[in-house]
Amino acid sequence: MIERMLVAIDGSGHAWRALDLAADLASKYDTSLMVLHVISDRPLSEAEMRMADIEYHERISRDFDANQLLDVRGDVRAMGERLVAQSTETGRRIRQLLSERLLHDAESRARKRGVSKVETMSVSGEPSSTILRMAQQRKVQMIVMGSRGRSDLQGLLLGSTSHKVSQLSTCTCVTVK
Repeated sequence: MIERMLVAIDGSGHAWRALDLAADLASKYDTSLMVLHVISDRPLSEAEMRMADIEYHERISRDFDANQLLDVRGDVRAMGERLVAQSTETGRRIRQLLSERLLHDAESRARKRGVSKVETMSVSGEPSSTILRMAQQRKVQMIVMGSRGRSDLQGLLLGSTSHKVSQLSTCTCVTVK
């Protein structure tokens, strides 16, 4: 019997279909559903930057401290280091905000499908190893995920997350197209 199920989401169409299937199963079998979003540490994509600029411009600009950059008194190297540190932190903040929104939407979607026990979680790291680690820590019996989140070229060159997870997992894995 499946008591705990994990669904990994990344905002792609395949991930939403995986969430819908997982929610239908969780609702039917009164299973606890954990919705996981793995926050990447790679540079922000253009799409993420556009979305952040539109959705979170005010919150992000509040966090940016221009005085800290000016406080280095002409030391270009120190200014560069502080700028990189601030932009890295801004990138993390953007991803965290996007993750919160994604998980909120996912929880709402699962509850509308009748799931009563939903837990959401965002964790930073490499997607496949993070999904496997969380599945093991939470002792889930099934992992559900979409077949493609990355572009086809990235999946070809780097290997798909769903393939890695299904090969290395000790529990049942369902891949949704």
